[in-house]
Amino acid sequence: MKKKMISFFVSCVFIFSSVFPVNAEESVNLQEKTNVEFSDVNKGDIAVTENADPEVSIEPDSNSVPEENMISEENPVPEENSVPEEGTTESGTDIGENVVPEDNVTPEDNTLPENSVNPEENIESEEITEENNGSNESGETLPEEEKNEDESKVEEEALHTEADPSEEQEKKRAAKMEEVKAAGRQWEAEGNNSMSSADRIYPNASCYGYLSSYSDEDWFKFTIGSNGYISLTLNHEYIEHNGTYWNVCLYSQDGSEMYTMGVNGDITSQRSCRVGLPAGTYYVKVREGTFHSDVNYNLRVNYVAADFWEREDNDNRNALDSISANKSVTGSIMNYDDEDWYKFTIGSKGYISLTLNHEYIEHNGTYWNVYLYKQDGSEMYRMNVNGDITSQRSCRIGLPAGTYYIKVTRGTFHSNVNYNLRVNYVAAGYWETESNDSQSGADQIAPNVSVTGSLMNYAESDYYKFETKSSGYISITLNHSYIDSSSNYWKLRLYRALDGALLHEAYCQGNITSQKTCRIGLPAGKYLVQVTQGTFHSDMDYNLRINYVSDNSYETEKNDTIATADSITKNKVSRGTLMTNGDQDYYTFTLKSKCYVNFRLTHGYIDDDWDYFHLTVSNKSNSPIMEYSLSGTELGLNKGMVLPAGKYYVKVTSSNRHSTTPYGILVQPIIK
Repeated sequence: MKKKMISFFVSCVFIFSSVFPVNAEESVNLQEKTNVEFSDVNKGDIAVTENADPEVSIEPDSNSVPEENMISEENPVPEENSVPEEGTTESGTDIGENVVPEDNVTPEDNTLPENSVNPEENIESEEITEENNGSNESGETLPEEEKNEDESKVEEEALHTEADPSEEQEKKRAAKMEEVKAAGRQWEAEGNNSMSSADRIYPNASCYGYLSSYSDEDWFKFTIGSNGYISLTLNHEYIEHNGTYWNVCLYSQDGSEMYTMGVNGDITSQRSCRVGLPAGTYYVKVREGTFHSDVNYNLRVNYVAADFWEREDNDNRNALDSISANKSVTGSIMNYDDEDWYKFTIGSKGYISLTLNHEYIEHNGTYWNVYLYKQDGSEMYRMNVNGDITSQRSCRIGLPAGTYYIKVTRGTFHSNVNYNLRVNYVAAGYWETESNDSQSGADQIAPNVSVTGSLMNYAESDYYKFETKSSGYISITLNHSYIDSSSNYWKLRLYRALDGALLHEAYCQGNITSQKTCRIGLPAGKYLVQVTQGTFHSDMDYNLRINYVSDNSYETEKNDTIATADSITKNKVSRGTLMTNGDQDYYTFTLKSKCYVNFRLTHGYIDDDWDYFHLTVSNKSNSPIMEYSLSGTELGLNKGMVLPAGKYYVKVTSSNRHSTTPYGILVQPIIK
């Protein structure tokens, strides 16, 4: 600087001497005074000569530097907060496509400035990196990122400042600021220290700024004209420390904080997760982190128009997103406390499953929990999604027509990796409808018609109710896909609806894909079937069928005592089944007169000589008067005796072994 001032002074002297000729004596005096002044310059200050004529106008040459803070008439500094006319810089130079619109002015029709990406083109401009030099995925160059060599140099230098906020540094920063503006870039306008005074910035266009002090805050606002998602990028010069130097906060229009990203000193470019937003105006605040630096930063709001993205804040049931079945939605859990709520509606009975996809995370811990709720807010289902399984799908869940809710939260671990959620729906009248987990909420099914269901968790029960119009017998069939285990995975229970009495229960193994219960004789009436887990749980689909045959000659459970004994028709075969080893079937008949009575017991062939069936005849006091057993290989046996008039009971039970093979009992009175 001192050399420049000396050059300026010498130039003035020469100009002065050419304009005003002096004699030799005066020239000598002038030289002497000049030498003195040079001596003074070397001491650090420039002295003004006493012989200088104040009325003389001295013009510096083309290489001279104006005095500090001097403002030339040709390049006046605009008034504070003034905005240049559209299409010009502050100096009046036409900047064409790189013009930055006036502060706080929203472009007509929600359009973005020409130097930003048109959201309607759905260009993922946020994927722009230094490596691709501002090109989007389709190869088109974005106006904002069109840089010639000089502009790239301006941008690079704009991010560089001295560590010491000296006067010289501020001068350099001011010069860089002018260069950035001249190149069509935006620099924050102080004081943007509050939400009300926020600078307007535009999606997909960069803005430069710095935090001048520990307490400084830089506020910005931006507007998106349609639903989509954004991410925030902050670039800065390298700082050799891994501490947090900037916090970048996203706010909704009502001032509620939506997201905060900490930016470290040793990471020169940091980018937030994607945040889904509806159309509207939002705010960004840049403030110091744990540490302070006045290094320049570059802020960019990356925006892509998209209807398939969640819209924050969908953090509760009162602010949830509506989604459609069989269409995907993408979202992210921005922080540990974030929750994403969705609702969907199905117009008819059917079944759904929930699918959540995500990028691979090299850890098998749970990173997402997915909940399904009924309209009354009660939880129906929960699915845990691990990091190392990139696609997880729930079991199929039968639902009646209606509206349902889904909540996505972090699991044991947190990740802001994007997830993709889909509600898979199929209309089906043959599917269970949750929640049928109680007798009062049982699904109505018809005999001889199949229904499909699944046990969503360990504690779930599926109840079904059916009705028989006449006496007969049923069997229950359960089919499922193969499980490589002989363990029990399903348990079936049959109840009488009238009093809830348990009539029968059976287990279904994993490695037997189709299992059928024995025949169960039932009178006309209403009944319930319950499906629960067995020893182990599987959420695999099962297929349930109530097989029913009308038959008034079959026993009617529960005939386990003389009080509930079935009336037997003489000379007509009655049939039944010993459902369990402890089951006993009672029958009763009455003789009007003394006669000989023949008793015949039959059954299907069993390849075993062990006794399987035992018959007992008792008087009205239930005292046995005749007994005999029948082996598996004996197809039938006749026994008889003379009986007086009166009431009698016949009981059929298991003997040494048990079989569910149906049997037949015949009582033949022979009158001589």
